[in-house]
Amino acid sequence: MSSTKSTFVPDFNLKTPVTTKGNRHPLDNTKEISMKQWLYSRLIELGVINLDPCCTGYIAPPSWGVTTGITAYAGGGQSNATALTTYYNRVDTVATASDSVKLPSVTKGKIIIVKNNTSTDVAVFPYTGQAINSGTTNASIIVPGGDTKVFEGTSSTNWDTNQKVSSSNAGTAANPSFTFNTDSDTGIYSVGANDLGVTTGGTLRFDISTTAITSTLPLRNAAGSVSAPAYSYTGQTDMGT
Repeated sequence: MSSTKSTFVPDFNLKTPVTTKGNRHPLDNTKEISMKQWLYSRLIELGVINLDPCCTGYIAPPSWGVTTGITAYAGGGQSNATALTTYYNRVDTVATASDSVKLPSVTKGKIIIVKNNTSTDVAVFPYTGQAINSGTTNASIIVPGGDTKVFEGTSSTNWDTNQKVSSSNAGTAANPSFTFNTDSDTGIYSVGANDLGVTTGGTLRFDISTTAITSTLPLRNAAGSVSAPAYSYTGQTDMGT
């Protein structure tokens, strides 16, 4: 595992002429600034970067910590999970699904990026006593192989991914893309283009495509009655079978 520091120096001198109306200087809201400058000031609000303490009007360039070559802890779990210690963390080795890494202690506004640079799902745990997405304390979330998640501290106890759930892997019936830590062969995956599969016990049970809905299991419904048939129409619920 290697850790390097790179310095990013943006061209955001807050004394430059204004080009976009409506956006305000982070230190003086009577001054309008460009959209680019406003975006950078938003990073200040999130705590990703800091203003030059001497308040000259310039934004001090941040140093981004980058760690690559991370190996997730074999066997998983929170207590021995590999600690993530920098802003950007690339996990390059995950021997078995749900091997684990652990976020640092959260503070509001802190940003951590986790890249799973493997084809195997990795479990990301919060720091002990903390949570992710306001879930159960100490519970992990899965970052699928090939995916990247951004974690933002929303309080002193919670990380929020605040992202659309997505996966670069289609998955299979035995290893679906979206699954559960304790039941990894049950979930949802992509059978093919425009074709969604629901699997339980490693077997496709329900297939929804653009042309049909197919089930490999019996479909059971309530017995129904003359006035409320089990199978009816949206606009006429008392007609059916």
